[in-house]
Formats: sequence, C-alpha cells, structure tokens
Amino acid sequence: MIWGVLLCCLLSPAAGYQKQERLPFFHGHVFENSPTASKVNGLSIPVRRINAQKWCPVSGMHFKVYGNGKSHFMINDITGEMYAQRTMDREERAVWRFVVMATDEEGEGLTGFTDVIINVWDINDNAPAFSCAPDNCHSSVVENSPPGTFVVEMTAVDLDDAAVGQNAILTYRITENAHNAYNTELFTIDSSTGTISVAAEGLDREYADRHQLVCFVMVISLSNPFSSPQQFPCQPHA
Repeated sequence: MIWGVLLCCLLSPAAGYQKQERLPFFHGHVFENSPTASKVNGLSIPVRRINAQKWCPVSGMHFKVYGNGKSHFMINDITGEMYAQRTMDREERAVWRFVVMATDEEGEGLTGFTDVIINVWDINDNAPAFSCAPDNCHSSVVENSPPGTFVVEMTAVDLDDAAVGQNAILTYRITENAHNAYNTELFTIDSSTGTISVAAEGLDREYADRHQLVCFVMVISLSNPFSSPQQFPCQPHA
C-alpha cells in the first residue's frame, strides 16, 4: 500500500520512483506565548493513498520536519496534525517556514515533501514605551505663546502588531499638568498622536520658568492592557 502527501508528489509503485509535480504550501498559525505542545491551528498535513480517490486513514506513515522548524515543531504520525514544541514569541520571529517529509511503510518506503508556513499570531504582551525615555523627554516653548502652539510630540512605540485587533493602538493623556496663575491647565495632549501643545494663556517665565508634566500612554485592548507613564519637563524661555 503506497501513501504520499496530498498534492505533493505522485508515488508510482509500478515505476518504482517518485515524480514530484510541485511543492504546495500548508498554512497554519499558533498564538505567541501558547504553552508547549499547543496545536498549530488550521494545519494538518493530509495524506491519501495514491491509487485511491478517497481519503484513507494513515497507516505506517512517518513524518519528519526539516530545516529550522525541526526544533520547534512536531507532527502526529497518525493525524498529520502539528504541535509547537516551544513557546513562540512573535516579536522574535513572526513566520516559520520549513519542509516536511512523509515516508510510508513505517519510514522505509517512498517519500513526499511539502512546504509548511506557520504564522505566529500576536497577543498584547508588550508595554508601550516613549521614544524619548528615559533621559531625553524635554522641550522648551516661548513664554506668552498662544493656545495651540506646538510644544513637543511624545511619540511612543509598541512592539505588538497594530494590525491585530487593538494590540498596539495607543492613547495618550497628561496625568499631572502645569497651571498658570489662574490655576488653569497650561498644556494639552492629543490622545491619538501624543502631540503636546499650549492649552491656555499665561505661560509666564517670570511666574514659573520650568514646568514638569507626567504623560501617560496606554494600549487600548480588550485584554491585558498595558500602560506607561513618563515625566516630561518643559521649560518656557523668553
């Protein structure tokens, strides 16, 4: 009984050799930080008997992973399902691609090959960080600058994938503001961009020549939100 990987190659018992037509791709995914032995979702390598037109249970089939995936993934010889042998980190590596060999007759018969691509899906496991942190978050602004005057852009970076849900969509706010002589908040921050600008009149160097703000950036996520505060000194000048 001859077996082979579906669409991978034709195994001809009459000719006694294998003719490779093309090397297909099988796609799957696993979430990063999933525990060891987690199943690769959406991927099982189907196997059929070459001289049959219907699916058959696998018997005597051995799988072997080649390339850089062999230390991270394993395949069930009965089902063709793949499992992760290690915990994956998407920020370290987002895509795995390697070759799988299938051999019939308990690993002693004919062989077939296929390409496997596994995407490591992102979860929200990284806190955002201000690009200027920890020592360069400072700026200056001319005294008596009117409301709306640009001061600085407090850009933050998140290593998570912004294309996945809300894992890297950031929101900014000022948690400790500076005030003028009338106790009005002097600065405002754009919640989407992190741009700080003057919010009110009364930026008087003679009243206060230095203001310190505490800015806060947070990931908008339904699960496992992260936040990161950062002090920001701002010094008015004449």
